[in-house]
Amino acid sequence: MYQERISNVAYNVVNGLCSPIKDQSAPVYITIGDGGNLDGLATNMTEPQPEYSAF
Repeated sequence: MYQERISNVAYNVVNGLCSPIKDQSAPVYITIGDGGNLDGLATNMTEPQPEYSAF
């Protein structure tokens, strides 16, 4: 598991470069699966499957 927590709000911007800032109080986000889809299942590409599909 990752040992470092990075703030997704605070950044150190110097000379146009953006560096993350370590913050042990930053929240931990866990995404299981696809995180949900408000539009429902994407069924328009199931049959026929495209050549690049791994399924």
